[in-house]
Amino acid sequence: PDFNPNSVQQTAGLLFDRLGLAPVTETLLGDPSTEDEALRELMLGALNPKVRRFIGELRLLRKGVKFRSTNLRLAAEYGEDGLWIMGDGRVHSSFNAHVPKSGRTSSSNPNLQNINRKLRRIYRAQDGRKLVACDMDGLELRYVSARSRDPIFEPAFIRGDDVHALTAALIYEDRFLREPKGSPDWEAMRDYTKRLEYALIYLAQLPTVHETICSAEDDDGNFVYPDMPLRVTRRNYRVFWQAHPAIREDADRLIAEYRENHYLRELVTGRRCDFLDGENPSDVVNFPTQAGGRGLVNLAIAEFVARVPSGYAGHGTGLVHDGHDSLMAEVPENDAERVATIMLECMTQTVPWTTVPFTASCKIGQNWGAFHDVQTCRPGGRSCGHVPNVGGMKKWKPAVTIAPREARSA
Repeated sequence: PDFNPNSVQQTAGLLFDRLGLAPVTETLLGDPSTEDEALRELMLGALNPKVRRFIGELRLLRKGVKFRSTNLRLAAEYGEDGLWIMGDGRVHSSFNAHVPKSGRTSSSNPNLQNINRKLRRIYRAQDGRKLVACDMDGLELRYVSARSRDPIFEPAFIRGDDVHALTAALIYEDRFLREPKGSPDWEAMRDYTKRLEYALIYLAQLPTVHETICSAEDDDGNFVYPDMPLRVTRRNYRVFWQAHPAIREDADRLIAEYRENHYLRELVTGRRCDFLDGENPSDVVNFPTQAGGRGLVNLAIAEFVARVPSGYAGHGTGLVHDGHDSLMAEVPENDAERVATIMLECMTQTVPWTTVPFTASCKIGQNWGAFHDVQTCRPGGRSCGHVPNVGGMKKWKPAVTIAPREARSA
């Protein structure tokens, strides 16, 4: 009855002394870790159902406490004239341009790139204004597919196909093909293969891929695939690489290039990394992809702020958020569609070394509640269409079809 779930010492005593569980990781001081990642790994082991449920409830409670302290309480304490909300009534974050080596920005006080989805509705445009949000479509998978000239993904992106559905058909075969598009089972199989793809394109090894799949959680903290057998992951790992050897060969080429030159450059703006900490195959493969994708976004930002300057229609108008591969602007309500057209033009790009178009999706709304619910504008004469309103944001249809443009060199 006196157990304090926020006490590291009491939690460790209960789990590892009284219940006799084996620690999975240790702290720097050598004590058994009770961090969330350690608890999550414990849950994936062979446990008594009651113990597994207890650990799950413990994690949920801790997430709630952290959510309250890092989001709600800080937002309340840093009120008017505070660190977050200034006298103008607006949230002010710091965007740091020289922290990630990929060229991305990072955000702090508050970290607007890591706002809980359930809180995004409280971020809204000023009265009389709208938020215009634009997101690059599958940027890094698209970039890897183009650079590797993958014979399945590259033409699929050019045609505007759903590549995740293609992989789902490869993995699940007739089971996926028989399911009606958009059904719960169809979406579940597509979601699984999407997670698999993004683990593999960064050259994750089988144990890491399996751990990534088994530890995947939904928005409520529930495991999505907790009982996925290793043999299934091994089979799907093999099937993917048999179908996409070009991506593996591309990764091997990047590693060989680094070993020869002791640095790598991404292909869009020429950003270079020397990897002074030594060779880490994962970092060597990750950098050119993340930095190249970010190079496209940086070009889009440069053009957008030139065409829609900060404060162009009063204080707080213009670009207000950088989400790695997405942008958001606050604009007068009667100017939202014009700015959406401009943002979509800036973020829809091609580069000289591939015919794969880098496309984007755009929406307009009063709040940030559905920022990630996007629609793609496809090349080749097909444009966005209206869909029902979701979470305060509406999908936006451009007045004209946006054709990909060639990205300018840095």
